[in-house]
Amino acid sequence: MRRERWAPSFRHAAVALALVLPALEGCVRPRWAGAGPEPATLQVTNRGWADITVSVERGGARHRLGLAPALSDRTFRIPPEIAPPGETIALLADPVGSDAVYRSPSVQLESGLVLVWTLQDNLVQSSLRTR
Repeated sequence: MRRERWAPSFRHAAVALALVLPALEGCVRPRWAGAGPEPATLQVTNRGWADITVSVERGGARHRLGLAPALSDRTFRIPPEIAPPGETIALLADPVGSDAVYRSPSVQLESGLVLVWTLQDNLVQSSLRTR
């Protein structure tokens, strides 16, 4: 039986695979290998009539997390690159179309911390707790 010229043999395929697999191994890293600290999570309940831009303030710098639409719930990750565990942050609620910005009490982040922020229509009456 004559083998077609263009059809690669099993031997060639095995050699190619043996050469490629070690190169690909360096590209894949298990999630647990040096994954670092688990990010904190912010759960926002907006009970107000205005859409709110939610930000984190750390060291005077503001980092936008996203938008919490009126009368809705949203969950945001606080990436360790923005605010690593051990850092003290404040949360900022900036109603769309308003000059007023509400600043939460300061809180120290921990790995995997869950912050629950309930925003009222009158932002001064808002509450922040941890879980």
